[in-house]
Amino acid sequence: MAAQHQLETRNVTDLFDVERAKNRKTYPAGAVLIQLSASDGQVHYLPKDGEVSSKYAVLAPKQPQWSRYLLECVRRCFPEHYARTKQGINYPYPALLELKVRVHTNDEDRESIIAMARCCDEAIERERRIIERYKGVKQFHLGKMFPG
Repeated sequence: MAAQHQLETRNVTDLFDVERAKNRKTYPAGAVLIQLSASDGQVHYLPKDGEVSSKYAVLAPKQPQWSRYLLECVRRCFPEHYARTKQGINYPYPALLELKVRVHTNDEDRESIIAMARCCDEAIERERRIIERYKGVKQFHLGKMFPG
């Protein structure tokens, strides 16, 4: 019998402490970033503690151990919410506070998703390194074709 994967819908403020980024404030690793000014609808991740531009909203997970999992949940649900609530070039902060996020109810499912996401991240990083090497080879050969 297949395992049942239970999902529930939660408001973003149940899962994250949400605020517009403040200048010279350090935010914790694992925070999810959503651009509000000149918004592109992308969801970003803060891999290590650091400052964040004030053009972003910072979603700091209330349970930091699930930060990578929650990133994937937000990435999955945000595009539809963004398309429905975007107003002009800037994304309205109050609309972000209405975001509904679908999350798994058990830890095993969450851990499985984190493992899959890490595997994908590693594959992407390998490809990025290969592309950089090819760019180096290209530069070398262009230098030989068009010296000085």
